[in-house]
Amino acid sequence: IKNENYLSPRITGKVMQDYGRRNRSAAPEVSGQFTRLTNREREILKLIAEGNSNDEIAKILWISPRTAKVHRANIMKKLDVHKVTDLVKYAIKAGLIET
Repeated sequence: IKNENYLSPRITGKVMQDYGRRNRSAAPEVSGQFTRLTNREREILKLIAEGNSNDEIAKILWISPRTAKVHRANIMKKLDVHKVTDLVKYAIKAGLIET
């Protein structure tokens, strides 16, 4: 995938299972950071954590891939993360996805 960090759904599942086993309770900073996200950003974070690419998110939400990319960048900035795997970990801690 051109210029995008991407985890296959298979790998995402394994990361989520492993991380979920180790981190059952949300850290205090998760709830504070979570309130900074808009509802749309939370929705997109969930889709990212489920392994969707910007193009897939765009199709699901009826937005342009560029808009999905901008949302992803905004989410990463607000949460101070730099990798998609960190977004997945955050989504697990925040309870957005099941492990």
